[in-house]
Amino acid sequence: MVYNLELTLKEERLKNREEGKIEGKIEGKIEGKIEGKIEGKIEGILELLQELSDSIPEELERTIRVQKSMEVLSSWLKLAAKVDSVEEFAKRIKN
Repeated sequence: MVYNLELTLKEERLKNREEGKIEGKIEGKIEGKIEGKIEGKIEGILELLQELSDSIPEELERTIRVQKSMEVLSSWLKLAAKVDSVEEFAKRIKN
């Protein structure tokens, strides 16, 4: 009887370990997709701003690149498409 209990526990641990691996892979894929979307928005913002000016101030580019909120980046992307200058964009994201 003890042997069967030990075997059952061992099987349960292996099953849980496999489930954990699967969950980890799924979480990793989701995180990767989110990071890709964030990076895409960042690049889109910078590309729109480069259309307005030959250079983007380093501090502004750094501010954009460190932002990780999809909501904020979406807002900034729309703003970058509407503004007439990089300076206007920089001023409006600070407010």
